Amino acid sequence: MVNNLKIPVGTSNLRLAKITKDTKETLTIEKVDKVAEDYLQKINAQPESSSEPVYGSNKKLATINSKSAGKGTIELAALPPSLEMAIQGATKDEHGIIKFTSNDVSHEWALSFQIDYQDGTYALVGLGKVVFQLIDESSETKEDKAKAQPIKLEFESMDRINDDFYKLKVYSDDESFKEAEFYKQLFKEEASLSL
Repeated sequence: MVNNLKIPVGTSNLRLAKITKDTKETLTIEKVDKVAEDYLQKINAQPESSSEPVYGSNKKLATINSKSAGKGTIELAALPPSLEMAIQGATKDEHGIIKFTSNDVSHEWALSFQIDYQDGTYALVGLGKVVFQLIDESSETKEDKAKAQPIKLEFESMDRINDDFYKLKVYSDDESFKEAEFYKQLFKEEASLSL
């Protein structure tokens, strides 16, 4: 039985995997990248929804609802250069200089994160397909006290074509909870994978 009172107290375990093909017939996802899993400070994934009333005979008959994926933000304590390059489609030359061009391709990604609750349980949340916006370069001067300056990633999420979902969520105290099955459905990796 799932406890009804779930008060979020933290978030962790950001995992990403690049989607290289997403069609009705084929879904190809690269290996899960855990390079930033310990840097997650905040995440916000907002689905979009709308409703439209339907009228007939001078009265409201029904309301049509529409739900879909939406937008979101991730704040990281640090952004590893390898992830920055991968998200933006940039390349590094033989001198270590990362080159960003207008021809860079921002790939699609599957991502997951964990929400920790006050009762010691957690939920795993997976977004089926996101595309990151270009990352802003911003920094503030150091003052008398050190001040952390998180890196903000913005993304748009959408339904995955192959398996037709935009979000998965499972609670660790659900009777049928299997963490490996969650990752298998999201990242298409075998349940034996040690995450």
